[in-house]
Amino acid sequence: MNLRKAADDFNQRDFLLGKHNWNSFADIEVRWKGPKNLEVSYRWRGDNPDHKKMNNQTVPEKGGVRVLYVLKEDVPIP
Repeated sequence: MNLRKAADDFNQRDFLLGKHNWNSFADIEVRWKGPKNLEVSYRWRGDNPDHKKMNNQTVPEKGGVRVLYVLKEDVPIP
């Protein structure tokens, strides 16, 4: 998942969730909470503790937008 202004170039490695987020997250929902707050809800795709540790990186703010993260019930999707 990537957050940027429409005029900015797309950087496919500029993630909001995780360092290596391919197949890491599932059931992602994004909802604006006002003009400067974005809520991202997600589940882990698997239950591997090493995988969770490696991908537990989040970005709290991007381009003046505060990003709030909500981990849904800890029931991983296979």
